[in-house]
Amino acid sequence: MYQSFLHDKTPLNFKYYKTAYLLQNVTELLQNVKHV
Repeated sequence: MYQSFLHDKTPLNFKYYKTAYLLQNVTELLQNVKHV
């Protein structure tokens, strides 16, 4: 189901979601560092 969702997306949208996903991970990592 998740793979079909990716296949339905255009390359541009896929790049956008991938970037947003990476940004979210970076934000979480920075927050974890601040807590330490």
